[in-house]
Amino acid sequence: MGALAVLVVMAWPAGGLRFGAIDERTLPAGASAAAAAAEVRERFEVPPERVQVVVLERPDANLEEYTAAVARLPHVGAVRVVPTARVGEYGYAEHKRLPTVVLVAAAVGPDTAEGARLVDALRETPAPGSVLVGGRAAQITDTNEAVRGALPWVAVAMCSSLLAALTAFTRSAMAPLKALTVAVVSLGASLGLIVWTFQQGHGAGALGDFTVTGSLDASMLLFTLAVAFGLSIDYEVFLLGRIREEFDSGLDNRTAVVEGISRTGRLMTSAAVALAISTAAMTTSHVSILKLIGAGIASAAILDALLVRGILVPAVMTLLGPANWWKPVLTGRRRRGRHIAASDRRAAFRSGT
Repeated sequence: MGALAVLVVMAWPAGGLRFGAIDERTLPAGASAAAAAAEVRERFEVPPERVQVVVLERPDANLEEYTAAVARLPHVGAVRVVPTARVGEYGYAEHKRLPTVVLVAAAVGPDTAEGARLVDALRETPAPGSVLVGGRAAQITDTNEAVRGALPWVAVAMCSSLLAALTAFTRSAMAPLKALTVAVVSLGASLGLIVWTFQQGHGAGALGDFTVTGSLDASMLLFTLAVAFGLSIDYEVFLLGRIREEFDSGLDNRTAVVEGISRTGRLMTSAAVALAISTAAMTTSHVSILKLIGAGIASAAILDALLVRGILVPAVMTLLGPANWWKPVLTGRRRRGRHIAASDRRAAFRSGT
């Protein structure tokens, strides 16, 4: 219970996860790109990332009414229509019915909740013809919606395939469910640690100075969590395979768990330490996304090998007892054949043949 409580506490900050996008703030403050961006923000009243680009594909005489409605939206500082013209055959500017570009200066950042609501409001405001909204805020909003829409389906497909593979490997219906549950708990703790360290900025002192943006890039975060989840399942398969071998050899569940842990514990711990050392070297980088990947994978490996596989998994398997190896009851000749084969293997092991 103590290990589970620690993992739940570590996972708690994950509830405040906010997705953002990569920009120059991932670079050190002394980098030329970061310095140029800081100078632009200082000299211009509206930074470029706060400008929403609205494209009206078929504008008409109601353009002034539309811009007036946009100007009344919350957090809108100014609205400007970009003139559109085309150079004709004789060099004269011939105004055509081209798409009109409207620039909307926002008073809020693109990676804030207010910025996302402004993007939605711009898309919902009645306009002459269809409306396309671009800019940094729209990019972040669309990315977040795409991730939230696809992530549940990806998770279902991944969990289903893992359950099928682990069921075939362990010949049990309970062990795969336990393995997947423990992996999700471990992944939640790793995510909470990443949010606490990089999004909230509590690890700036220990990992070196980096800019705390209040959000995390979705692509890099999902990559880090995918690697951490794969490591968790890899350790689980290695441990379950050894415990299953001991159980099939004739040992009871508790003894099989103890033997499996004792024979694989040093190897898993050594592998986790080696991986943690190699990936933790990335935290010395001056690029914050590399720090996130290195610290995230290293902490996940150590956490999973020591706290999860060393304490939580043995405790759960001991409490479940023979239920670890429960599987649907077989009937008829197939059931009797498997029962006789298992009895023969245990008898052969005890006799030493």
